[in-house]
Amino acid sequence: MAKKIKNNELTQREIKVIRMVCKDYTNKEIAKAMGLSYPWVDYCKGIIYKKIKRNSPVGMAMWAVKQGVVKLR
Repeated sequence: MAKKIKNNELTQREIKVIRMVCKDYTNKEIAKAMGLSYPWVDYCKGIIYKKIKRNSPVGMAMWAVKQGVVKLR
């Protein structure tokens, strides 16, 4: 059985990116809001996917809800 990652294994910046992805922000919008480059956001999402063992924004969002990183309204 795969070990579930804990929130503290993600950086605060990565958690912020996850939350913005879950709010349907594009990479460009995330980059602008965080004052970062578009390529960095794309790279960061790749790192997040590897850490949480998911392959898409939908998978990331489902993981985030299950882990309590984001809450459904």
